[in-house]
Amino acid sequence: MNTDPISSPDAIQRSARFVGMQSTYMFNRHDSRRPLKKQPNRRYNIAAITENSPPRWQKLMVATHAGNKSAYRQLLDEFEIWLRQYFTLQTERIAKDRLVSEILKSVHEKLATCDPSRPVLTWLLAIADFRLSQQEPEYRLH
Repeated sequence: MNTDPISSPDAIQRSARFVGMQSTYMFNRHDSRRPLKKQPNRRYNIAAITENSPPRWQKLMVATHAGNKSAYRQLLDEFEIWLRQYFTLQTERIAKDRLVSEILKSVHEKLATCDPSRPVLTWLLAIADFRLSQQEPEYRLH
């Protein structure tokens, strides 16, 4: 499998901006003066997510499941770009570098749970939102 740059950085950033805007629009953010509560599960428009998913992530995930290490490296690199852009759009101040690093560790640990026949972006969002909701006090900047 050819693993030359598949998804342009522009396509990844457009995707992250779209999802970030949808997230901000759909979910009220809690007031930072109140104690943090566990956020409700987010529900995204799957059709819109699929349409705005970075190109060929499914193919990279299939190759990753088949043991292609360069496809796996490229997928993680693209996930990192996407996550950084996504968390840049969040209204709260968070320690983005640490959070992205923790999410990428979770991606590595849960790689076998991803079904590449379904949108990879929804799987990534589930992991990212779970890590953010579980670890948010630790990642908040004061």
